[in-house]
Amino acid sequence: MINDMESYKYLIEEFGSTKIMSRYDLLCSLMREFIKREGIETQVYISKAVLWKVILDYFADIHRLKDFHNIEKVNQDKITAYTLYWLLRRKPIQIREEVDGESASFVNERFAVSYLQMSLFGDDITTLVSPDKQLDHENFFKTLQYFVKYRYADAQTLELIIVAYRAGRAFQYSVDVTQQKSDPFLQEEE
Repeated sequence: MINDMESYKYLIEEFGSTKIMSRYDLLCSLMREFIKREGIETQVYISKAVLWKVILDYFADIHRLKDFHNIEKVNQDKITAYTLYWLLRRKPIQIREEVDGESASFVNERFAVSYLQMSLFGDDITTLVSPDKQLDHENFFKTLQYFVKYRYADAQTLELIIVAYRAGRAFQYSVDVTQQKSDPFLQEEE
């Protein structure tokens, strides 16, 4: 399919077909895992044509960013933000049949937030959130879920959300370290 995209030939020349194919395979694999985890295998499917469009649009945007800013590589936050944007815009997970309830509704938006969590935390997010901050953490992602469902989210806004989340984590880490240093009960005995 990638070879049929004559108008995107410049992307293959810049990024290479292997990189483009591996990005497609990764997203397809993550979507399959998500669909299985959600238990909606019979209700939805991944449109390969739409997913290809997501991948090509993503790489076209990255190409433009690199040209405009005269840079060799973009940072991970931009990669995540532009991937999220095109997933939300193109909606590669399609509903197979009419369903009652919420199981297949907003499936692309739910996948996008799941993808963001994987990008931020890797495989194990449970160890990164202290119990007293768990509610704040959950509220952030519930609010984000609402935002991507009902508001317009461009790549720049998504990048700002990611950067702000990372900054909040860094600030909290700094506060925690400072409190530990100033709390005499947390200091070692001499």
